[in-house]
Amino acid sequence: MSSENDYCVIGLGKFGMSVVRTLEDLGKVCLAIDKNEDRVQLAANVASEVLILDSTNRDALEDAGIHKIKNIIIAVGSDLAASVVTAVQILALQKEYNDGEEINIVAKAVDSTHQLLLEAIGISNIILPELEAGKRAAYRAIWKLGLDLTTVDQKHSIAHVILKNVRLTNRKLENLQIPVNYNINLIAIKRDNRVIIPRSDEKLFLNDEVLFIGANENIVKVYNEFSLSNTTMPSKSSKSSKKQKSKKGFWGRKRP
Repeated sequence: MSSENDYCVIGLGKFGMSVVRTLEDLGKVCLAIDKNEDRVQLAANVASEVLILDSTNRDALEDAGIHKIKNIIIAVGSDLAASVVTAVQILALQKEYNDGEEINIVAKAVDSTHQLLLEAIGISNIILPELEAGKRAAYRAIWKLGLDLTTVDQKHSIAHVILKNVRLTNRKLENLQIPVNYNINLIAIKRDNRVIIPRSDEKLFLNDEVLFIGANENIVKVYNEFSLSNTTMPSKSSKSSKKQKSKKGFWGRKRP
């Protein structure tokens, strides 16, 4: 493993396994590492490669070729010392073998003290899962949104909205004029497990998962409009002039 698309996740608790699954779902090659054999066996069903390894052991990391991997996620959280020592060892190996070449290291921290320690040794991309989850919950409560919401700052967020309003379906984005009408940007569409970077002539269809970024108050507007599901399709008359309600077609995809 040595390409830009190779990833290594160290620590296979709930957070680490979630990272592994997401990377593999996105088509990345992922090496999953933990010193716990049971966790590694579970990861073997998901990850491209697995290793039973003590990540605080420099020689073990070196033998595993960690220095060849450009993207590393340190998901060790409960053992603060193990997390910090692992980060130190990885940074030392990268400096020795890669001559200062930039690598992408993301580390999980359990609290602000853990974060400060990681920052002190040179890790800048740090995630505090519980803190971030708490922020998302608070913003969802404030804006009364029942959707996935990732905060960018106090005023802006990224939101996933499933299109249920049939009035907006089968219409080109250039005609919907979303940036003008909602003052928000549509950045991607997920359909049939495919991610589409939309062009102006792209159409929206029922149950498309649409990714927006914008101000929170505008996300409220677009969410209310796009998730409106009580709008019916035009009905067609039969030969006997009786009107029948058309049925909506739902794909029924389960969200992760």
